[in-house]
Amino acid sequence: MTMRSVFLGLLFGVAQTLFALGASAADPSTFEVMGLKLGMTVSETQEASKQAGFTITGRDPGPSFEQAVAQKHGKRISGTAYSGVNKINLARDDARAEVFFAPTPEGPRAYQIAVDVLKVSDRDDLTADIIAKYGQPEQRGEHEWLWGDTGMFYARTKPYLEFQPNPVSATTPKPLGRLILADPALQKRSKKAIADNARTGG
Repeated sequence: MTMRSVFLGLLFGVAQTLFALGASAADPSTFEVMGLKLGMTVSETQEASKQAGFTITGRDPGPSFEQAVAQKHGKRISGTAYSGVNKINLARDDARAEVFFAPTPEGPRAYQIAVDVLKVSDRDDLTADIIAKYGQPEQRGEHEWLWGDTGMFYARTKPYLEFQPNPVSATTPKPLGRLILADPALQKRSKKAIADNARTGG
């Protein structure tokens, strides 16, 4: 299998309906990167990453929903006592990924997936394949291309796909490109649910 075909496999399924007639920011269920989807549970993420050939290289603990509510009440909880998951790190020879989770009443749910592309056969193929898959981005700049919510990153409220053709990275090897798939609304719903439960004495 060539590196180009590997990358095509990585891209397959990510926001497949973004450019359907009349489509705008797609529902999170239409976004996918290497089998990883927004809203997945920790166990679903582990299984999907295994099927995609990833190895789990790290896991950052985070507060469970109940612990986050308790913290909102002012209770101090040591990080070593966290029973939830904040982030899972994944790696394989041609890519590395980070999956971030938000605590919800149903358990941790993935709200952001970031994939660094480490190997492709031809750099020009990287951008060409992305355009072939998704059409022209709704916003295209030197540092980022955007589909879905095109607002400033701190003001985005809807699902979006972001491609960085020249990502800044302090790690080695330096990625050739970066894909970020995120649903800010899921994270916002998590924070609201925590605040609501804390206010009502949950």
